[in-house]
Amino acid sequence: MKDLNVVVLALLGGLLGACQARSPSGALPPRDASQSANQTTGPSSGGAVARRQSHRNNAPQSANGSATENAYDDNGDVVGDEPEDAQDGESVSGSGFDTGDDNDQPNHGAVDDPRINRTIHHPYDGMAQTELERLLKEKPESLGSVSLGRPNAGGLFNAVRMPDDPAWKLVDPSHAYGTEETVLSLGLALHAVFEHFPSTEAVSIGHISARSGGHLNPHRSHQSGRDVDVGFYYKGAPNQWYARATPDNLDLERTTFLVRSLVDKTDIEMILIDHSLQAPLEQTLLEQGYNADWTERVFHGGHGRPPIVRHAPGHATHLHLRFRNPIAQQSGQRLASLLVQHHLAVVPPKTLTHVARAGDTLAKLAARYGTTMHEIRIRNGMRDTSLVAGHIYTIPTSATSSGSNSKNLPLSSAKAGSPVRK
Repeated sequence: MKDLNVVVLALLGGLLGACQARSPSGALPPRDASQSANQTTGPSSGGAVARRQSHRNNAPQSANGSATENAYDDNGDVVGDEPEDAQDGESVSGSGFDTGDDNDQPNHGAVDDPRINRTIHHPYDGMAQTELERLLKEKPESLGSVSLGRPNAGGLFNAVRMPDDPAWKLVDPSHAYGTEETVLSLGLALHAVFEHFPSTEAVSIGHISARSGGHLNPHRSHQSGRDVDVGFYYKGAPNQWYARATPDNLDLERTTFLVRSLVDKTDIEMILIDHSLQAPLEQTLLEQGYNADWTERVFHGGHGRPPIVRHAPGHATHLHLRFRNPIAQQSGQRLASLLVQHHLAVVPPKTLTHVARAGDTLAKLAARYGTTMHEIRIRNGMRDTSLVAGHIYTIPTSATSSGSNSKNLPLSSAKAGSPVRK
């Protein structure tokens, strides 16, 4: 039998190659070869901008009269638009990893990916559960990276640390672990920018995941090796981590090239960027001659699909990337029960989300959901006991230790919690 690592790497290479050949969500290729660098196919760039302006003019109005649009939190859920149960299967999470089939029959689990119109045969195909268990005991590294559960209630096994490289700098190397697919995809996109613009200064990479995944303060997501925080490229200044980007200081050419590379070369699921930066990036792509239909679908969605580039509060300082990991995610479904059984993974505590309302306090939430103020604060990275009206809080429904770095939080359980701030 071939070493599974060899098989996994070969599959990853084929998967990334196939991603380069497809367009996002069935969109047209990014640039029509018959067009000059200053022209677009289909609707003109002015038409696209006009449609965007029309969309804003017709958008629902907020209380102060300004147009509103969907905003996403760092898990990709629409902020302020979640029912108490679940939205898209992500709001109520952590009921346990998908344990799959535990019987001793061969596992057949080819991964169908409609975005690239092909089937990826998983390296575990044809292997019985007993064989997977033997490898787990004797040669666990041969099983490749495993992404467990969901981005906001998951874990990670056989993680790969993002390597050091001239194209990037790691802000926190101890929390720069991901799956092989995530690390390869991220490196491919960042190298594309670095090679196209040879004088590019290294860009900052923030958190990916902890080595074993799970909750990572202060995020709701970043738990399963598929989420990455990446700094922006700036004009005329060092690429500082967490510096606020504006249309004036953002290096639009390099940043749009990164977005294009992520969409064209990787299996990117979403890119969270503050809305104030999206219009300049979209306009730059149109001015560079990229297809208006392609750009429209990347930034605004279409044909029943959400956009790839989405707005999320707090993302004017960095991009939040989420990659699809068809191999590592399928591995997680196959191995979850074995990993838990052999104490190599911990099922995350069940959580739900709560939208803070007037009159809520931390003590009330803890009593309502049967948890502790301490756990709520750790899970949400809170540095005091104040709640913010309209903010979505992740609530662990049992007082299970989160395993986060709680020493950085000034906890004071004696306080009942401050009332909601509006």
